[in-house]
Amino acid sequence: MSIVDCEVIHIDRYENVVINITRQQFESLGKGRQFRLQFMQVEEINEISSNYSDTREGYKLCRFNSNDYLEICINRGKAASLFGLRLNSRNNGIKILIRMIVRIVQMTFQEGRIKDFTDLFEARRQTIRSFHGCTHLELWQDSAHANIFFTYSIWDSQADLDHYRFSDFFKDTWGRTKELFAEKPQAWSVLVRSKG
Repeated sequence: MSIVDCEVIHIDRYENVVINITRQQFESLGKGRQFRLQFMQVEEINEISSNYSDTREGYKLCRFNSNDYLEICINRGKAASLFGLRLNSRNNGIKILIRMIVRIVQMTFQEGRIKDFTDLFEARRQTIRSFHGCTHLELWQDSAHANIFFTYSIWDSQADLDHYRFSDFFKDTWGRTKELFAEKPQAWSVLVRSKG
């Protein structure tokens, strides 16, 4: 998960709270991924509205104002007063959290084929890492069972992960890897919900 700390840069006469993120910055950061705008530690908004009327009266929303800055608002209400958001306050706790896809694959190898796998992984690691949307890649080995490995990768989106998984490169790599298995592999695609 990518986390961006934000600051209040203006509160208008309607008490809409303008933060220091422009539309261009948000689109560059978010790349169409799911996001969560979090503030005051308990409040959340997870979609951009075009107009105040996109939500019911009295409900919170975020939208880009006429200057293309992101603002926290309440339809026919005063966001700054209601949420206690202030200029130059360290207590606002405004963050934008961008969700990424974490892919974990567990593989159990035949005892005599571990080096074959690690050699294959090292030979292909840079190509996997260079696929669009792959931001991180690690190989883990079980501390108690030397023939059990995990790949841990982070992807900008499910679409980026799928592009890799359906590529000819992946099909060839996975075909070579499967020949070395002692057991059927397991895989999980997960979203990071909390980070310590």
